[in-house]
Amino acid sequence: MKFMKHELFLARSDKKYPRNSEGDLIELADGRLLVAWSRFYGGWEDHAACEIAARVSSDRGLTWSEPYVLQKNTGKQNVMSVTLLRLRKDNRIAFFYLAKNTDSDLRSFVRYSNNCKCGTWSGPVCATPAPGYHVVNNARVIQLNSGRILIPVSHCLDISKNYSEFKNFCFISDDSGRTWRQGKGKTGFPDTHADEPGLVELKDGRILMVIRCALGRIYYSWSGDGGDTWSEPQRTEIKAPCAPATIKRIPSTQDLLLIWNNNPLAEKAK
Repeated sequence: MKFMKHELFLARSDKKYPRNSEGDLIELADGRLLVAWSRFYGGWEDHAACEIAARVSSDRGLTWSEPYVLQKNTGKQNVMSVTLLRLRKDNRIAFFYLAKNTDSDLRSFVRYSNNCKCGTWSGPVCATPAPGYHVVNNARVIQLNSGRILIPVSHCLDISKNYSEFKNFCFISDDSGRTWRQGKGKTGFPDTHADEPGLVELKDGRILMVIRCALGRIYYSWSGDGGDTWSEPQRTEIKAPCAPATIKRIPSTQDLLLIWNNNPLAEKAK
């Protein structure tokens, strides 16, 4: 079998857009691909001004349309961190993103598209209706086989004052995203932050959460009630610095795939 090498830059950093990050990709109903990402135009820091940009491909990713703005910056600081999720019940596409206002006001919002071309979107709905700073990484929101939607959140009241108090839990919707509630339980550590969780549904129906922390390993937690409550964090033997990990299921094999920062310095990494 002969393979062809193909290299493409979706978004290069430059003076106008110094940082392009936190993206997701989805296949549309007509077979085209939609990719969206955080496009920073006010600097490269997490709090700099940012919008959500997007491109579309009609040839399975070989070429892409010109970038366009999918979500204007409606936050006092920025909008960032995209998840694109096709809902099972009605085939809508849900577009999740964060709107950041202050060190004590970061929330997840969701918009929906009924159009296979994703040319029109509903107005934004706040999916984390609680006070505080809610971190939701890109490509993290999942829908369970039951239809329940889970938003994995790491939360503290104020990131400038309470960073070490970050705990992980989920916001939950059982009505296809029309309403949201906070899960009943949290997981985390007594003396350090639990950060940027990722989720996957296991074959036995439990939910596995992978956790970023500063303890030199990837940690994990279990939920046996659909993401409402979580076990105490447990340590894996996978070395990692304080950086997020992503876990997904490969559709063709049903194997789990973990992607992480494989730095042997672990917690000593700078």
